[in-house]
Amino acid sequence: MPVTQTDSELLKAFYEDIQGPPVRSHYANKPVGSRGKTVKENLDLLPKEYRDLALQYIDVKGLSSRSCKLHGALTHAFMWSNTDEGHDFWQEVACWGMEGCETLPPIP
Repeated sequence: MPVTQTDSELLKAFYEDIQGPPVRSHYANKPVGSRGKTVKENLDLLPKEYRDLALQYIDVKGLSSRSCKLHGALTHAFMWSNTDEGHDFWQEVACWGMEGCETLPPIP
């Protein structure tokens, strides 16, 4: 049985009702899941010394990956536990990027 436009509109309205309004990111008011910034563009939000530190660990293929937020970019850029600074250091940097922490951790 073919789906009529009426059925299609009802189905769309049903899913919109379940999902609620679209979630928006704070980057240029783009919907989450849109292109977003590249990992490199997100890392540019960090102060130079933290950005340079992160860039020494990043996988070159990961530079063009896209993420809507700095935290996501840091999460996908490299394994925090495999760095000299360790997981806790990068977790604090990511926390700062989400504006959940007021200051960045000192660079060891």
